[in-house]
Amino acid sequence: MKRKFNNQNNKGSFRGRGKKHRNDDLREGKVEHHGRFAFLVSLNQSFPDVFLRGPSLSLAMDGDIVVARAYQEFDGRYSGEIVEVLKHAKTSMVGVLKQFPHGWVIFTESGTTQSVHVDSFANNIVPKDGLLAVLEVSRWPTQTSGATGIVTELIGDPNNLDVRITKLLRARAINDTFPKNVLDQSKLFPSKLTPQLWAGREELFKIKIFTIDGADARDFDDAVSLQHLDGGLFRLGVHIADVGNYVKHGSAIDK
Repeated sequence: MKRKFNNQNNKGSFRGRGKKHRNDDLREGKVEHHGRFAFLVSLNQSFPDVFLRGPSLSLAMDGDIVVARAYQEFDGRYSGEIVEVLKHAKTSMVGVLKQFPHGWVIFTESGTTQSVHVDSFANNIVPKDGLLAVLEVSRWPTQTSGATGIVTELIGDPNNLDVRITKLLRARAINDTFPKNVLDQSKLFPSKLTPQLWAGREELFKIKIFTIDGADARDFDDAVSLQHLDGGLFRLGVHIADVGNYVKHGSAIDK
């Protein structure tokens, strides 16, 4: 869940407005970046979020689990600074590739204005300004230097729909390549249905049933039918494919 904040209260640091310093007030949580500031979402739900701003922000990237030193302000809210990064949320990132006089940089599209400098390009990649790319982080940020990485893939024009879909897959580390054992298992399915496969099921072949998935759908597993009944009534049939008949629990395809 994104944090709610008031921009009027974020024009300056919370520090210097009557904070109560407690040396042992260290909190663990997840960082949610909002550009020039961030929030620490505490792992302890009973503790409120901590407003983060200043040089220590450079230590962590969006989603990282960190330790922060929290200070309670006069108005009861908390501000703080990052002390240590416990776990990096991702080892790769997806963003827009930009060229500058000092080199190439990838900017995330999450609205956090985070950027990573490009060390090199893998697999004979020819960079092009404005394309979406995947970068593997090779050096994590410190207070004196930013993160760097290697561009491992150019996805393409961010205005292209297929590119946007691939971007979502890469950003969430979703594998879109099927392993060999999954492909081998899929080849065991028959290309045509036989009476043995629907034995024991109700037969509806006399009813006009039509699929409702779009022409570009990857599967056609939803269908409907409409029948006239006595008394001016209609029966709407909603037909869902029994995927579980093919994808058995614990099988390679299920996993």
